[in-house]
Amino acid sequence: MRAQTRNNRLSEWSGLLLGMACLALLTRDASADSVLFDNGAFSGTQEGRNASGNHWVLDDFFLSAPATITAFEWSQHDDLRLAYSFTEIAIYGGFPSGTSLVVSWTGVATRTPNTTPVLFTFLYGFDYVVAGLSIGLGAGTYWLAVRSQFPGGGSTWDQTVGTAFTTAGRFQWSEGVGLDPLPGKFYTTENSAFRVLGVHGALVPEPASVFLVATALALLALHRSRAR
Repeated sequence: MRAQTRNNRLSEWSGLLLGMACLALLTRDASADSVLFDNGAFSGTQEGRNASGNHWVLDDFFLSAPATITAFEWSQHDDLRLAYSFTEIAIYGGFPSGTSLVVSWTGVATRTPNTTPVLFTFLYGFDYVVAGLSIGLGAGTYWLAVRSQFPGGGSTWDQTVGTAFTTAGRFQWSEGVGLDPLPGKFYTTENSAFRVLGVHGALVPEPASVFLVATALALLALHRSRAR
């Protein structure tokens, strides 16, 4: 009876430690992430390029070395008369087409009001963050596509001066009419305000997380050996 109780406790402890390890991995310290690419902040003339409904806005970014992307940050202006629903992101491994899609994400972004000027009397500025990602990419140029959904209305991805490391300009296209050839228009005098965050190379678990996993596995092994 006592042996069975000890085995049950070992099983409970190992399960608890594995749970703690998983939680530690999921809640990793984002402050350790680096800015892999910075295309600039809100500045200059804002044309109000629609990035909602069936309209996507795309801009390119450059990675100097292989990296794991953990977050995207950008700013946009949203119609305050409408409720925010969700955001969609897509990454293309070249000039966007139906065959160059690398990964896509749909969910609710963290959305915080900012103090940038109001556009067109009803579009107010917000900072957006999509975190908790783990997207491994090699060195090279990629295209980021963004749109946020506001049923019955829209928003615009803020403009910036841009960086010399990327193509001058950004693209807008409408979903529903195909990607090959890409429909829409290229605006050579516009660039989008955003940053790419992550770590160079692959994500490496922190030592504490590794210790928890190792301890839990050792307890599981002990529990199985005693149960035989």
